Amino acid sequence: MNRIDKFFFQENKAFLPIHIVKNMIGVLALLQLILISTDIAKMIGPSALIRAEVIHEMTNWYQFSVFNLYTFFSKFGIEAFLIFKMLLAIYVGAIVLSLLNVKPFYSAIIVWVLNYMLVSTLELYNYGVDFFINFLLLVNIGIHAIDYFSFHQRYYTAMIRFLQIHLCIVYFFAGLGKALGTDWIDGNAVWSSVNIMGTDFIQSISNQLYDYPMIFALIALSVVFLELLYPVLIYYKRIRKITLILVILMHVFIALAMQLHFFGFTMIIFNIICFGYILKEDVSKYIWKISALLQKKSLSKN
Repeated sequence: MNRIDKFFFQENKAFLPIHIVKNMIGVLALLQLILISTDIAKMIGPSALIRAEVIHEMTNWYQFSVFNLYTFFSKFGIEAFLIFKMLLAIYVGAIVLSLLNVKPFYSAIIVWVLNYMLVSTLELYNYGVDFFINFLLLVNIGIHAIDYFSFHQRYYTAMIRFLQIHLCIVYFFAGLGKALGTDWIDGNAVWSSVNIMGTDFIQSISNQLYDYPMIFALIALSVVFLELLYPVLIYYKRIRKITLILVILMHVFIALAMQLHFFGFTMIIFNIICFGYILKEDVSKYIWKISALLQKKSLSKN
């Protein structure tokens, strides 16, 4: 077995257990729906703010929107609002069934199909996180298939490696795009993002640091280099732990400073799915130490 075969197909017991990865992706899909639940009727309901004709013009030939279903079932006298409620019920039901491991493979297929339809319909509202979740749900079908049909674990290794490579490509080109511009070299991108999207507290801190532009430049350059070198650093044993921790902290900063909470959370989960095993031993040690400390305290009280 050559190095490439070993990398993609050699069973790796260090990876996160398959049931944890499946549940992480399922929870992301459920959270995505919960976050838009208050406005979903205005976005994809029969009386949506943006007319169906506009959505049709924005979608590609291979995309299938909810409005296509409304049109199809209207020919049989079925009201669009009923279809809307049925789709939501089926979507939520499929996510819950997959989390409960009830017909998980088939539930995962339904979840991805309906999520793809949701993303296609919300073309004007989407941003990066929606496409990441749809991609994870697609890969999740393969992960569910491996578990449901009891395929060899080497295929699970291949799935995780595929996700790792995808994440490396995403970070590399994100860093390259930033490096080719000027806003990420002088720090202006960080300053403007924080002041446009940040909370009042974050903006007040930013204003106090206004006379020290070097701080914003250092933060911006750190992000550029971290993203550009991510594909190399994350596989280098001596520094991959600190690399993963820095990437997680970067997304915590994005979530808090720019108020992109769900995006930051999703990218942290994506990193944990791909490379969480790097920190698994350390986390296990800390959990063991904390549990031992709590046990000692309870014994001392008794």
